[in-house]
Amino acid sequence: MDDDLPSAKRPRLSMACNACRRRKVKCDTDYPKCRNCRSRNDICTTTDPKMPHVPVTREWITQSESMRPDSGMGQPGQPTLSRSLTSPEISQHSQPSPRSLSALDRQQSVGKATAESPTATAPWGQVVGISPAQQPYEVAFNTDARTDRIKMMGGSSSQCLMKSLDVYLETAHIKPLSHNFRHGMKQAEEVDIPIILSLPTFPDVSVCDHFISVFAEKIHPLYPFFDIDFMKRIMQQFAQLPTIESLPHERVPLLVSSYLILSLGADEDAKGITEDGTKYLLAAATLLGHVIAMPYLHAIQALLLFTVVYRGRNKDGLGWQTLGMAIRIAYTLGLHRHSHKNPQNLHVLQDESDRIFHARIWAVCCSLEKMMQLESGRPATILHVDVDHMMGPDQHPPGHAFLHWHMGLAKHQGLICHHIYGHRPGERSAKEILSDTARLDRSLLSWAREIPEEFRPGSDLFCSSSDYHIAALLSIQYYQAIIALHRAALIVPTTTFQSEVSKHSFDDSSRLRLLAGEAICVSGARTIARLTIELSDRSVESRILTAGPQLLACIVLGISLIKNTSSRSTGSRIMAADMEASAVFWPRN
Repeated sequence: MDDDLPSAKRPRLSMACNACRRRKVKCDTDYPKCRNCRSRNDICTTTDPKMPHVPVTREWITQSESMRPDSGMGQPGQPTLSRSLTSPEISQHSQPSPRSLSALDRQQSVGKATAESPTATAPWGQVVGISPAQQPYEVAFNTDARTDRIKMMGGSSSQCLMKSLDVYLETAHIKPLSHNFRHGMKQAEEVDIPIILSLPTFPDVSVCDHFISVFAEKIHPLYPFFDIDFMKRIMQQFAQLPTIESLPHERVPLLVSSYLILSLGADEDAKGITEDGTKYLLAAATLLGHVIAMPYLHAIQALLLFTVVYRGRNKDGLGWQTLGMAIRIAYTLGLHRHSHKNPQNLHVLQDESDRIFHARIWAVCCSLEKMMQLESGRPATILHVDVDHMMGPDQHPPGHAFLHWHMGLAKHQGLICHHIYGHRPGERSAKEILSDTARLDRSLLSWAREIPEEFRPGSDLFCSSSDYHIAALLSIQYYQAIIALHRAALIVPTTTFQSEVSKHSFDDSSRLRLLAGEAICVSGARTIARLTIELSDRSVESRILTAGPQLLACIVLGISLIKNTSSRSTGSRIMAADMEASAVFWPRN
C-alpha cells in the first residue's frame, strides 16, 4: 500500500513510544502499553517525529507455535487474536495523494481503561474484559492531502470489513487489498457540475409520459414520493414552456424533481446509465442551491430523488448528503409527528390524506437513512424509527406493502447500528453483547416471517418479474443486516469465538445461532450472490439496486475461505470467484 511513498516517509509498523523516546530507554512496542509505560502507569502513545500528525500503526496478528512456518506444523492463515486491530493504518499515494486510514473508536479515549488495558471498568464498577464478541470499533478515513478532502466510513462498512480480510491475507503472505478503496472517494462522494448553468429543454410529451410511466412502475411502488398524475401534469406544463429560465423561483424544486424523474426513467428504460439520464441529472444538480433555498415539501421530494439517483450510480456519499438535507427539512415540517396509534391534533394539516402522504415521505426518509447508515457506518440523523407511522392499512400505498416492510427493516437496521456503535468497549459484559446479538437476530427473523412467502427473505422469491427488483432489494438488505449483526463471529478465529459463547448460558436456539454466526454470514453472502445471478438471468435491472452488497459478499466469502482453507470445497472457491466478478464487473456505470 505504501509503494508510492519514498522509503524515508513510510510510516513504520513498530516504533518506540513517545515516553520511551523522551526517557531514551528501549521500548518493547507492546500493545496496548509497552512494559515501561505499564510499570510507570503512563499513557502510551506513539508518533513519528518526521510525521507528527500521523499516528503510527501497531497492527498484527500472531500465530501460535504450531502454526508458524518454521515449526513445520499447522496451516498458515489460521491466526490467533492475541493482538488485534488497534491503530490507524496509513497508506499514501502520489496521484492524487489519498491516504486510507483504519482505526478503532477506542483510540478516542487514550488513557482510559477501556482503551489501554485488557480489562475495563463498567459504569457499575465491575471489571469487564474486552471480549471477542465485541465487534472492533473501526473507522476508515479516505483522505486526499493535496486538496484537504477527508471522508469517514464506519465499522459496518465494507471498507472496514476489508481490513479484517487484510489481516488474514497478511498472515497467509498474500498482498492486502484494502488500499484499492483509495479509488472510491471521487466516485462515491463527488460529481462534476458545469460552472455555467445550462438547462435542457424537456422532450416531447409522449417521451415525458413514457419516462414517468417507467418511474411509476419501477421506483414508485417502493418510494411513493409523488402523486403520479400530479407530476404528469407538472411535467407537461414544463414541456410546453417557451423558456425554462422564466420559471418562478418557488417552482424550481418541482423542475428539479421533473429532471430527476426523466433521468431515472431514461436509465430504468435502458437498464443502465444513459446519456440522457446523465444530462438531466446534471441539470438538476446545478439547481440544488435553489432547492435548499425553498425548504418545503417539494424540496424534500427533490432531495430524496437525488438520493435514489445518486445511489443508482454508486455515488452513495453524495446520496448521504442529499438525504441528510431532506431529513433536516422534514423535521422542520413535522413530517415525523404522524401517528396511527396516537393521532396528534398538533398538526397544521387537517386533511387525513395529506397527513398520510406526509407519513409516507417520512417513512422513505427512515428507510433510506437506516439502510445507508448500516452500509456506511456514518452517524445518522434519525435516532429512532417508529413503524407506527405506517401501521394503518389505509396508510399503505396502492399495491404491495413494500414501503411498510422496508420501514420495518429500517427499524432493525437502526437497532443493529446502535448495538455496534452505541456502546464503548468494556461497557457491556460478553454475555450482554451476545444476548443483544441473539435478541436482534430473533427480531430480524420475526420481521422476515411477517412478509408474504413470495417476497420473503430467506426463501426463494416467487414474485413476478415486475416486483422482483424490489423483493431482491429487501432480501439483500436483510442479509446485509444479518452479516453486520454476526460480524464478530466472522472475523474472529472460530474456536476463539465459540469458546466465548460456550462460557455463558443461552437458550438452545440462541446458542446454536450464535455458534453458527460465521456460517450465517457466509450463507447471507452466498444468497446475495444468488440473487445477483437471478437478477441477471431475469434481465431485471433497476436504479434502486447498487453494487455495494456484492462487494460486501465478496469480502465475507474471502474471509471465510482464508480462515478455513482446508475445509472449503473447490465449489465454494468458484462461488467466491463468481461473486467477485459480479461485484467488480457488474455493468452499473
